[in-house]
Amino acid sequence: MYTETLKGTHYEIGHQIGKKMREHARGLPEYVKDIKERNIQFALETERKVKPLLPGLLEEVDGIADGGGYPRSVILTLALTLGRIPGCTALAAISKREEGGKIIFARNYDGPPGCKEFTLYKTYPDDGLSHIGCCWGLLVGREDGINEAGLAIAVNGVHGVYNDKPGVWDHIPVRAVLDNCENTRKAVNLLRRIPHLFAKNFLVADAKGDIAIVEAAQQNVIVLHPKNRFGVITNHFTSKTMRQYNNPKLKMFKTEERLRNAEAWLQERNGLIDVDGVKRLLTDVRDGVCSNKKDFLTAWSWIAQCGKRSIELATGAPVKGDYDRYGF
Repeated sequence: MYTETLKGTHYEIGHQIGKKMREHARGLPEYVKDIKERNIQFALETERKVKPLLPGLLEEVDGIADGGGYPRSVILTLALTLGRIPGCTALAAISKREEGGKIIFARNYDGPPGCKEFTLYKTYPDDGLSHIGCCWGLLVGREDGINEAGLAIAVNGVHGVYNDKPGVWDHIPVRAVLDNCENTRKAVNLLRRIPHLFAKNFLVADAKGDIAIVEAAQQNVIVLHPKNRFGVITNHFTSKTMRQYNNPKLKMFKTEERLRNAEAWLQERNGLIDVDGVKRLLTDVRDGVCSNKKDFLTAWSWIAQCGKRSIELATGAPVKGDYDRYGF
C-alpha cells in the first residue's frame, strides 16, 4: 500500500500526482503501449459529454499531464475510460446503540494480485469536500471512500452487456461523489446524471442513515432504497429491471455466494451490527465475503462509521487484527 496526501486546487492536486508518478517510477501502466487512436478519440468524446459535470477532475487530468510530462490524451484515456473490473463486496447497516447508532460502512476490494499495490489517498480539494479513500494507480479516481460530511461510497464491477456509448470508468463517479456530495440524495442524483462505461453497482450511505444501491449500466441506471435497514452489493445486478444486463456467460467469483452470506449475516442481526462483527464477516473465507483464490483475492478491506473522519483499513486478505486506523 502507498499513502498520499493531496491538497490544493484540482490542477495542483493533479500536478502533485503527475510529479510523484515521474519521480518515484510509479509511472504509466504497461498497457499504455496498447492504447490506440480509437481509444483516445473515445476518451475525447467522453470528455465532451462529462465536462459540465466533472470540470474539476478534468483539471486534474491537465495537472497530471503537466506534472509528469505525459501526453494529455494518454492521461485522459487512462483516467476516464480504462481500468480493471473489480470483484468486491460492500455493505452498510445501522450500528448497535452502544456503538452510537451510526451507519457502519464496510468494503472488501477483490481483484488480481496486482491490485495489492494500491494507494490510500487523503484528499483536501480547495473547492470540494475532503475525503479518504483507496484506488490502484495514481490517477484521479477512487474505488471507495468517506468524506468530511459523513458520506461513504463504494463501487463494484459487474460483467454486463455492452455497447459503444461514451461513458466513464467506475472510479470517476466515486471521486465525483466524494468531492461534491454531502448526503445520499445528492450522490444518487449525480450518479444518475453521469454517463457510465460498462456495468457497476454503487453503495452509498450518509451520516443520517440514508442507504441507497445504484445499479448502473450503459443502457440504464436505477436506484434501490433497501427496506430492511441494510444494503449489500457484490458483482451482479439483482433488480428485475437490470438483470437483463448481466452477462449470462460471465460471472464474478462467488458473487452470489458473497451476497447470500452478507445478507444472511445481516438478517440474523436485524441489521443492527458492530464493528467487530463486521470484521469477522470481512475476514471469513468460507461463510463471509473474503476472497483468497490465487488469481482473485481481497486486496484491501476497510470499515468506517458515517460521520467519523477515519477508517479502519487492512491491506491484503484481512484477519481480524490486521485493521489500522487512518484519520483525515
